[in-house]
Amino acid sequence: MSTPTRHHAGTKRRITMQLGDLVLLAALCLLALLVLRTTYGGTGYLISGGAGIATGLVLSYAGAALGASALVVALGTVAAYFIVGLAVPGPRSVAGLAGLAGNGWKQLLTTLPPIGSSGLLLGIPFLLGLVAAALGGSLALRCKPAFAPLGAPAALLAATILLGMPTAPPLLLGAAFVAVALGWASLRYHRIRPTVQHGARQTTRIACGLAMLALAAFGASAIGPGLPLAKADDRIVLRNYVHPPFDLQQYPSPLAGFRKYTKNGPLYDTTLLTESGLPGGAPLRIATMTTYDGKVWGTGDPTLSTASTATFQRVGTSITTGGSGARANVTVHVGSGYDDAWVPTAGKLAKIRFSAKDDGGAFRYNLATDTGVVPQRLHSGDTVTMGALVPPTAADPSHATPFGAPEISPDVLAFLADSVGKWTNGVTGTWPQVLAIARHLRETGKYSDGAGDEAQYLPGHSIGRLTAFLSGVQLVGDDEQYAAIFALMANYLGVPTRVVLGALPEPGGVIKGKDVHAWVEVHVANGDWLAIPTSEFMPDASKKPDNIPPREQQNTSAAVVPPPNSVRPPSSVDSPDQQQTKVDHRASNDHPAASGGFHIPRAVILAGTYGGLPILALICACSTIVGLKGLRRRRRRRRGPPSTQVAAGWREIVDYARDLGQPVPAGQTRAEDARTLGPLDLTPLAASADAVVFGPGEPSPSAAAWYWSEIERTRRRIGRGTTRWQRLRAAVSLRSLRTPIRPARVTN
Repeated sequence: MSTPTRHHAGTKRRITMQLGDLVLLAALCLLALLVLRTTYGGTGYLISGGAGIATGLVLSYAGAALGASALVVALGTVAAYFIVGLAVPGPRSVAGLAGLAGNGWKQLLTTLPPIGSSGLLLGIPFLLGLVAAALGGSLALRCKPAFAPLGAPAALLAATILLGMPTAPPLLLGAAFVAVALGWASLRYHRIRPTVQHGARQTTRIACGLAMLALAAFGASAIGPGLPLAKADDRIVLRNYVHPPFDLQQYPSPLAGFRKYTKNGPLYDTTLLTESGLPGGAPLRIATMTTYDGKVWGTGDPTLSTASTATFQRVGTSITTGGSGARANVTVHVGSGYDDAWVPTAGKLAKIRFSAKDDGGAFRYNLATDTGVVPQRLHSGDTVTMGALVPPTAADPSHATPFGAPEISPDVLAFLADSVGKWTNGVTGTWPQVLAIARHLRETGKYSDGAGDEAQYLPGHSIGRLTAFLSGVQLVGDDEQYAAIFALMANYLGVPTRVVLGALPEPGGVIKGKDVHAWVEVHVANGDWLAIPTSEFMPDASKKPDNIPPREQQNTSAAVVPPPNSVRPPSSVDSPDQQQTKVDHRASNDHPAASGGFHIPRAVILAGTYGGLPILALICACSTIVGLKGLRRRRRRRRGPPSTQVAAGWREIVDYARDLGQPVPAGQTRAEDARTLGPLDLTPLAASADAVVFGPGEPSPSAAAWYWSEIERTRRRIGRGTTRWQRLRAAVSLRSLRTPIRPARVTN
């Protein structure tokens, strides 16, 4: 065979091996991306991931063929991410791709699976596949070690596991990945290993290798189930440790602004929403409140638990849900009277769409409470389309078996002891006692929204307001007070409850402010939440309070002293009546100013609140610089023989001059430095240092001590000739900590 023919055959064989490497690498990357199937749902995300793998392989092959450096391939990968990324599913802008590369992993971990086959997060498989393929392809085509390119798909597999779900993928997927990886490494190893004797040895090695793999697989299947953690249902993933960056505290309690929906409120006869597709008799849920801190019923604190069912999370195009009920496709049109962050929902959501694109990406949903929120708020003209599982009409609440334990602190509920004892006197059994409380509220209570002559009946449901509600001559309030007190009393008896704000649509699907009510839900034995309608614990709105002048609140229980009236968080609408419930912090007894003592000026408090962190960082930085200079001065004065200490003393005074702003070029003699710093009169110190350093013999320690005393005296003399600001600026200057600039050399 001629030389050109052999060369052509060798080139063809090399290209074939390279393409084989890239094909096996692509197979490993695809197997690694399959781990994300439970996160995205379906296989649509593989289109984006496959595009990234193909792009990475093309880049790595082109770089190897052209002999480009690794830096060029890396830059090409970045460019391909922004160019090709615009054409694949995911972000459709350069800014979106840049944001996804930096924060996409956090968005993925805080989005409730399955994410679906559309949306910005589909760019993550593309990015993962692109990087893994480009890196793995470059290693496969440029490195000889057999196992070198396996690092890229192995890292991709680790990344998909960490970004995936706690449930492990099928065992077959892991076995296929290991088999392909070992087979590829074996092929690469065979290329670089010299032939031993004759071809029979190759067959023998393959047979031995297969036998060892079979033995290892058998041993793993026999011994593996007995190893620690072998039977663990879940595995460690980042989703269990990353908290959604979402602060519910920025939203006031939906129950706190209830009076805007009452007869004398601004939204009573205003169209809030219009729905279609909701089964008859089913309500729309605006928000579910599960916690009570003594001030308001809140929608829950995400810091209480890391479980996905206890937090508000992003959701994809579909939501995994279960339970009994009727499937319904519900459309909600937002009217002119609704401008809020809480998203009206029907039952348990299976999917949701927003007419405003930004709303879909920002929507958060709580699986445990079926409550949704959009940070930028819904506005008039918006449309929400949802697929939901609407539970059947609520069962008869007179027969229920509560289940679970309340999470509200007994200390918060202590103010209810006297009233609960009176209203349940002679009633046995927990649930009969709950029903007795509801019956007492309904039969003896009066309804008032605090308008007109009834302004004494204030809004709010803090401990102070509810204490006044219980200790008054008559029980008077609206949905807010009745729902809050009934739910708290049930909790006091050991029954887990929550408060729901929602609406029952009128015929035609119209929802006005008068259709909004608050009801209570009880956790029952089958795991569901049983709705207790307002008609069970609230008097009819026509039962107005008797015209009795208000009296001072009396202590109704000597054993229980209720805490003072707490500050009510701001609601979405504050009426003039509501202003009476606010507490002036400046007049509070807890404030030092109220007692006439010393108080911190407000300007100082504001400066500390908004500028505390930057100021602290500045103080730390300045202290570090001063400390470094002090440590340097100490070391110069004490380290080395006396001649070294003297030379270091000269450097100290020169550095002090540089910090004061005097330019001192590097590479000069001490005499030249002294001439440069002529106004400071350092010539005697320069001459003394030269005499000590270049003189015969080693000077005594006392000579070094004398020289440093002169240095300190000179520093004080120089400092007296500057302003205080100049001395402070010199103390934190970095000039002396940097290497001085050498003057340019002049050549003839």
